[in-house]
Amino acid sequence: KRYTEAQLSFNRALETTKDVKRWNELQRKNVTLASHAGLADVAEARRQLAVARQHLELILKMDLHAKDLAPTQAKLDRVLQHLKNKKNDPKE
Repeated sequence: KRYTEAQLSFNRALETTKDVKRWNELQRKNVTLASHAGLADVAEARRQLAVARQHLELILKMDLHAKDLAPTQAKLDRVLQHLKNKKNDPKE
């Protein structure tokens, strides 16, 4: 799988959003949202659940409509459940 390439691309996209002359506010918001969502997916696929949680929580702090946040909240709930299960697993 190409998780490293995806992670690099999403991080680069986040870096480009700092260029205020290049993006308007809506574009910056959309790129930021997509980048954090992608980074959360990569982290979850790599079982880096704490990292996935950070990116999902950043999305939830964005100025978005509640209906748009529902899928992110559901994904965060799943990640938190995995983290809880991992913490309670004596094999870990």
